[in-house]
Formats: sequence, structure tokens, C-alpha cells
Amino acid sequence: MIHRKKACRNALSFCRSRILLLPMLCAAVAVSPFSVSAVDHEPDGPSLPPSELPELEAFMDGAVITAMEANNALGAIVSVVHKGKTVLAKGYGYADEARSVPVSGSSTRFSVASVSKTLVWTSVMQLVERGSLNLDVDVNSYLTQFQIPDTYEQPVTLRHILAHTAGFEDRVFGLFYRDVERLQTPEDALAYYIPKRVRAPGTYPAYSNWATALAGLIVANVSGVSFNRYVADNILTPLDMTFSTFVEPIPDEKPGTHSGAFRRTAGDYVDDGFIFSGLGPAAALSATAEDMAKFMIAHLGDGSFDGQRILEPETVLQMREPTHRQHKAMKASLHGFREYTHNGRFAYGHGGNHVYFLSTLVMVPEEDVGIFVSFNTLDSSAALTQLKNAFFDRYYPRKPAQDVFRSTYQGSALPASNESLDDYPGSYLSTRRNYSTWAKGLSDIPGLVKVSIAEKGGLLVGGKRYIAIDEDVFQNTENADQRIAFERDEAGEISYLFDSPHRALQKLTGLDNRVFHLVVVLLALLTMLLVIVYGIWKVRVWWRSSRIEKLLVGALLSASLINLIFLAKFMPTSLLGFLDLYLGDQPSVSVLLSLPLIAACLSIGALLASAMLWLRDGRSLIVKLRYSGAASLLVAFAWILNYWNLLGPWYLQG
Repeated sequence: MIHRKKACRNALSFCRSRILLLPMLCAAVAVSPFSVSAVDHEPDGPSLPPSELPELEAFMDGAVITAMEANNALGAIVSVVHKGKTVLAKGYGYADEARSVPVSGSSTRFSVASVSKTLVWTSVMQLVERGSLNLDVDVNSYLTQFQIPDTYEQPVTLRHILAHTAGFEDRVFGLFYRDVERLQTPEDALAYYIPKRVRAPGTYPAYSNWATALAGLIVANVSGVSFNRYVADNILTPLDMTFSTFVEPIPDEKPGTHSGAFRRTAGDYVDDGFIFSGLGPAAALSATAEDMAKFMIAHLGDGSFDGQRILEPETVLQMREPTHRQHKAMKASLHGFREYTHNGRFAYGHGGNHVYFLSTLVMVPEEDVGIFVSFNTLDSSAALTQLKNAFFDRYYPRKPAQDVFRSTYQGSALPASNESLDDYPGSYLSTRRNYSTWAKGLSDIPGLVKVSIAEKGGLLVGGKRYIAIDEDVFQNTENADQRIAFERDEAGEISYLFDSPHRALQKLTGLDNRVFHLVVVLLALLTMLLVIVYGIWKVRVWWRSSRIEKLLVGALLSASLINLIFLAKFMPTSLLGFLDLYLGDQPSVSVLLSLPLIAACLSIGALLASAMLWLRDGRSLIVKLRYSGAASLLVAFAWILNYWNLLGPWYLQG
């Protein structure tokens, strides 16, 4: 038995040691439509220099195809740079609806979404170099079209926007459009909806597309040309990024083609066409793998590519330095980039989610290597993570005893027990959310994180297990690069959870508790259904009821029907329904938001009528309790809707 166990362990060790060869094997034997496009077509562009990354193309072919097939992604572009050279720039899969045109690494553009922000901040730092911008002055001094409200004594600066600590609420709608007619000029798009300032600048981060687009407007104001023109003249042209552009719609004369935007439906792929960015500079860049490689080479090097300089060497180094770190154990926001860690090495870059396109750009200065990846299919984030991790595990595995973060933090290991963990469990909500419009609920859903105690010790956070390594600091048991940290208030109670440089997670207490909200909503829905059934039955004996009871039943029945109609119309029942809501014309919701307001008035009227029933009517105690309970639950439901900014058309954005 002992020998059999040892043999099993040896076999398992053998498999683990060779698991990274799987993508290469997949490249050799794959027969799917993906592999035909990825492997059989001629290499893009000129021949690439020999790479010090052994068998890179064969490995990447297998890794990309594996990730695409596992996650139903139709197309991808990938570029890798190493020691100042592009060692891979390639397309995989298909770029058009009929799948007849393969993706090209040199000429097929993908919408890279928030990776665009790295060019915004490169532009800002260019103007800082020239003395035209100062990161630490009030941004209102650079704005002529409108002014940021002075909600707080401390003004918003470009440094705050760099670190996403400007204190704005999140803008949920108006980020992307299907219809080109919806596009506005950058200044009009920004002025249409100025997000409320919900916290003092420089405190807690909350990722803001609007704020980065504001930085793009400042670049235009200071330079005297449009942002798109500035980027073309000062970044794209010097770096020979011929196929890339911020202009939407893409001009017909622009060389190259643009990939379709795909979603998988009923076993097939549907091309939903070009998705336009409502906040231009924050997400409008369309780029090829080869062009993004040139951008990475400039940032990993001395700020130049092929003799053309876009930044001074000292500025390149400055953009890797922190602007805000929430906790000494956590990664930081840099000057326009985000700090990453891959197998213990300091890395920096940015990700992007353009509804259908998922992208990431990661650079590791220590190894002088960078990788850019983008997929063209809805919900391919898992493919992105899988491919990125496969690359770093293959070529840059963790070194023995390697420190996880570049920061000076050194935690002392603590036992992974459940003792003294009672302070941490609960629901935490991201600071990146909307506060003032009807989009509040939609922004809360993806930003809610549940923390509980794990059976094997430590904490479960978002389905991942973390063990304590220092006071209020925990490390992922499966990925040593991932840590979380907690902050306590003056009373010593846990108030915030930190898991990312671009957001903080606030612990929910009291009436903000989402479990309480859910219980009220479920009870109210059950009550509405019972009221409808009771109201239909009550019609038979309507003539025998008192005037108060008739009014009471009528108000409860009407409020219940209106609330259910509102929920049926408001709640998207499919992915396509959610996309239509997200990309649609949100002012059309104004009539819909009026329905629960009418129901709320009826519910309050029913509650008052139930009080009169207690005073004037001779009905039994059970009947009075039944009416009062139903009216109270409907009023509570109206309170919940108001909490979520769904009680009235004045909660529309803009």
C-alpha cells in the first residue's frame, strides 16, 4: 500500500511538472477552426528577431488556442516584446461575422477599452515635461467649458485623477453606444453628466472613466488641438502605430480592418457591430498587436522607439512610481498605470473591458518583457487570465524565496486558524459605484464582495481562500501574488477591505445590509401576489365591504399590480436584455421610473386607510393585522426602491 501511494504521488508530480507543455501539444494537434487561422496563415509583418524566450510562438499558439476554446472566444491578438524588440505579434481566430477573415496581428484592430488610458497619461506626462501641466494644481484652472463643483475644500488635481482618488461617483451609462448618432464631442459628453463628488480627494480610490476623459479634455485645452489630434501627432505617429486610432467612427482611409464584436448565442457567434465609446479618451483606442508592441517598447526602454522619442527617460521611470497606496501590504496606483505582481516580480500595466473586447497590457521592467493580449468576444475574461498566467508561469516562474511585492512591506506569518476572525465576515461594497442616479443598483451588483470564514482556516473572499500573514493582512492560498488588507476605524471596527489599487470595499452595516434588503423585497413580492389573489376573490363580496375596506383593497391591489409590472419591465431577463439596457437610450426609462412612484403613493394611502380601519371599523383583529401588514410591506418595498434611486424619473442620469 505504501509503495502504491508513493507511485501515485510520483505520477501526480510528473503530471504537474509537465502541465505547462499542454498548450504546446494543443498547438500541434488542434484541428478546430481557431487553429487553422492561428497556425496555418503566413506570419504577420516582417520576420521577427530570434527570441531568448524558447519556442515562444509554438507555446503561445497552443496557449491561445486552448484559452479560446475553453472560453468560447472567437478571436484574439497577442504581442510580446523583449529587450527592446517585438518577438511576437500575432492574430488568432476570426475577425468577421462569417469567420472568413482571420485576425491579423499587424493589421486587425481591436477595441482595447481602458488600455487607452495609458496613452492619456502618456500625453499628460508629456505636457508635464514641457511645463504646460502641473499634477498638483486645481484642474478647474485648465477647464474653460465647465467647472468641477467645490463640494469639498480640497480641489481635484491631475494627481488625484492619476490615482483614481478624485472622489467622483461612477458613471454607469453613456460609456458605450451602438448608435453612432449618440456620439457627442468630448466636452459635451463630459458636461452632459458631471458625476457627483462623494468623498474628499486623496482618500479612497474609485476607478473613474469620466475623470480620465476629463484629463483628455485638459490635454486638448492646453495643447490647443483635439485630444485625438494630439495623440496622433505626439504618440501614434512617432511610434509608427500606423493602424491605431482614437477616432470614432474609424476613417475609411485608415489602413487595416477592425474586428467584429462577438457574443456566443445558441451555439453560434453573433457580431453586434462596432461599439462606440461615449467618453472618447477613456476607452476609444482601436489598436493592433504590432502597434501595442511598439508602445510597450517605448515604456520599457528610455521612452523612444526606433529613434523617435515620446518621453524622457526620467519620466518613463516616474510613471512606474506610486501616486497612492492604500495599505503598506498592497499594490499601488502608479502614474497612469496600475502596479501588478506576477510570480513575485514587480509589473505594471492596465486592463480594459469594452463590453465585448477584453484586453490587458503587462510590463515587467526587471525582465525587460511586456505582453499585450486582447479577445473580441463577450465574457472572455477567464481566457485573458488563463493566457497571461500561462505565459508568466512558463517563462518567468517564481524564484525561490522571492518577495511578492516591490514595496518594503514584510509580514510575519501567522497560523491559518479561525481564531479571532469574527471581525472580518460580512458584505463589502466597492467605492466604485453610482450614488445619485437610477444606475445605483446596477453598479452595486458587480461591486459587492462577500467575506466569510473558511472551514479549513482563514477567510473566503469572492470564492478564494486567504490566510493571515500579518495583522489584518491575508494572502491567497493558491496565488502568493494576491493579498488583501483590512482597515479599522477609530473604534477598532473593520471598516474597509482593500483588494485593488483602483477601489476600496466598504463594509456594510445597519440598513445598508443587502441581506436585509433582500428579505424585505422577497416578503413584499409574496405579499403582492397574495394581495392580487385576495383582491380577485374580494370582488365577489365587494358590495358587503365597508367604504374604508374597499379603498384599502383597491389601493393595495393597484400598488401590487403596478410594482409587478415595473419589475417585469425593468429587470433584464437575458444577457441581450442587459446589453440593450446598458447600451440603450436611458432617458426612455423616465416613464418606467414613474410607475413605482405611483405605487408608493397608493401604498402610503393604504397604510393610512389601515390605520382608519383600526379606529372606525369593527373588523376582527386578524383582518386588521392582515391589512396593516400588507400595507406596511408595500411601503417598505417603496423605501427599498427609493434607497436604490428607483422611485421617480428625477433619478435619471444627466
